[in-house]
Formats: sequence, structure tokens, C-alpha cells
Amino acid sequence: MLLPFTKAHGTGNHFIILYLPECPNFDLTENLIQKLCSVHTGIGADGLITVNQHEQYNYKMDYYNNDGTWETMCANGARCVGMLLNQKKIINTEAEFLTGDGEHKIRIIDNSNVELSIFPPKYMSDEIHVENLSGFSVNSGAKHFVIEIEKNQDLDWHNIGQKIRYSKYFPEGTNVNFVKLINNNTLSVITYEKGVESIMQSCGSGSVAAAYHMQKKHNLDYNLNIQVRGGNLSISTDTNWEKVWLKGEAKILFSAHINIEQL
Repeated sequence: MLLPFTKAHGTGNHFIILYLPECPNFDLTENLIQKLCSVHTGIGADGLITVNQHEQYNYKMDYYNNDGTWETMCANGARCVGMLLNQKKIINTEAEFLTGDGEHKIRIIDNSNVELSIFPPKYMSDEIHVENLSGFSVNSGAKHFVIEIEKNQDLDWHNIGQKIRYSKYFPEGTNVNFVKLINNNTLSVITYEKGVESIMQSCGSGSVAAAYHMQKKHNLDYNLNIQVRGGNLSISTDTNWEKVWLKGEAKILFSAHINIEQL
């Protein structure tokens, strides 16, 4: 069976997007997602996104990590979906859609940048001490553990992130964000993502979680620049963190078909 797909990335965070109305009937299993996302024998991606029509919204989006597990939301992936649907002329420059953490709005800024409304972040824990570090659990559409690191500090990000992700404090697992304060309106964020089990080029919801914690802790600006390995993101919010927007690059790389029976 030939399955149509699109490959895209948002600041280096890369995805397979399936627009289901254009796909033949097929069974999307955890095993198939793993095979499609394999960098060696499949298309290769951090995650897979399905997009479908919806009666009340412009569309509905579901996100899966490359291990096949479903996740509530992927902000970088959502920006890529918005860009793709705009290019397909399925949506205009503004739309509303539904995903696992609720409804979102999206705006196409230009042919490279997309802005997305974000689930209002909130603390999910008091300070937690783990692996000789301390941080706070924040829900920004997905659950993240945010740890402030000194600007010049260098750690074994993958090893420590993995240990925290599987620690007793997070029985369901957590994403881990190491954040550095660069100046009053700039942060650097390094993310270990559960389900991908790797240090990411970028994580949108993780950047929002880190920005939320750091703005409150250090009384930073409400317009923040976020440096990630794959580029730069920007976050703007009102003073109550109720109207939060994430903006950054979203690139559609190519569309093709893959014979899933050959995987």
C-alpha cells in the first residue's frame, strides 16, 4: 500500500505528517509508527502527526512520538501542520484546531514562520531535587521538568536527562528541560524528550515551560527569545500567562509516498 506523507521540521524538530483525508484506509499501529520514524529503514522523524477533518474546528491533530506513544501536544509539529495546510489551501492564514490538550489558534506569518497559541502553563509540583539538581514540573500542554543551569555550565545532558525522565518522581515519565539565563529577554533551552529518548534540536512546549518558570523566577520580559539547538523561537504572553504565543520557523521539506508493506 502506498501511503502519502509529508516531511517537515520546526527549528530542527522533524516530523512525518499524514493528512488522513488523502490516505487510503490503513491501520496506524505503534509498530508502524516506529517503522515509519526509523532513521535507518524508514522515513526518519522525531514523531508522526495525523491530521483529520473536524466538525467544529478547521482540523484535528494527533501527535505520536517515534516510539509509537501518543502525546497530548507537540507545538513545533503543530506549527508545521499549519504551514502544510496553508500551502494546500485547506486553511487560510489563521485557523483553529483541536489536539490532545484542547483547542489552539494558529497564524501563518510568512512562508517560513508560524505562530501558535499555547496551553496556559502551570506548575504541577513544588521544587523537586533529583540527580543533584533541582527543578519544577510544569504543564505547558505536555509535562516538562524545568531545571535552571548556570550559563557556562556543561553537563552530560543525555545521561542526566534520561535518569531524571525515568526517576521515581515521575512514574509516567517526563520531558526534561535544562534552561540557561542569557539576559533579561533571552534563554537557552536544551530538552531531553521522553518517547524520543534523545536530546532534541528543539522542543516548543518545553521552551514555553522553561520560559514560564524563568520569567516568574527572575521577573523577565514577557517577550522572550529562546535559543535551541535547531535555531530560535520567540514567546510572547500577557502578564497572567493566559494568552501565550509561540513563534518560529516551520519548513515543509517534501511530500512523497511510501510502500508501508516494504517496511
